[in-house]
Amino acid sequence: MRFIEVRKQEWKRLNRHHHAPTMDTIDEDVTLIDADTGRIVGFQAHIGGQYEHLKKMLLRHLRYEVKYDSTGSKTGAARLSGMNYESRVFGNTAPQPLRRRYGVAESSFASHFPEAMKILVEFTKISWDLFQRVAPEEAKAHLALVDGRIHDDWLLGGAPFTSGILNNSAALPYHKDSGNIKGTWNNMLAIKTHISGGGLHIPEYGVCLGVPDGSISGFDGQGAWHGVTPFVKKRPDARRFTIVWYTKSGMVDSGSAEEEALKAKRRATKQGEITQ
Repeated sequence: MRFIEVRKQEWKRLNRHHHAPTMDTIDEDVTLIDADTGRIVGFQAHIGGQYEHLKKMLLRHLRYEVKYDSTGSKTGAARLSGMNYESRVFGNTAPQPLRRRYGVAESSFASHFPEAMKILVEFTKISWDLFQRVAPEEAKAHLALVDGRIHDDWLLGGAPFTSGILNNSAALPYHKDSGNIKGTWNNMLAIKTHISGGGLHIPEYGVCLGVPDGSISGFDGQGAWHGVTPFVKKRPDARRFTIVWYTKSGMVDSGSAEEEALKAKRRATKQGEITQ
């Protein structure tokens, strides 16, 4: 693992369509250290050959089974201000009364793609274990922001992440994530086939992680700007899948699955959506 000192600088995006340019990337395992605070602010590490079979199984599901939302109205808009790209939310969802969702609930992903969900839960555990090894103080701080505030029923694989999103070859412009518990980190698994580019540029720190195939990266995606560099597809079927885990602030002080289902039913009844 290589350690790199970085220093946060002021940076502003030009507009919401501001994309990262092509640039050199860091493709090795690396830990980013803030030169002023001495704290870890990001990392990138390969998951290891022992998980290669599991990664290939997940890739098959992502390519041939999972159906993605191709408009920002269902997934992208909630996190990225209306950007349109192919993605699919998994895990758990926070209440959204305007969408007639009155309690914390499991997303439809698990019921539609149960085998893929089982693998995603395993990778959630792998990601959390890696986070704790590479950035133990930051992982501890993340856990402290979640522990006792969100019911265990909504934590994926027992890790302090509530939810995730699958991005299918999405060259996203610069953005900050929204709706996460302030101070918590994102973890991201990359699965890439027949494609180059697609690095993760974090302009305030002046670094671009290559997010190579089979790597997990982590940083505060709500606190720092980040964008994806252009892709170069080597074959028509080239893909860059990223699986991003995060912890939703809308689930703080949630009850159990049974309690949230009852609460949602009562609120829906109050709104006249359910009749007894």
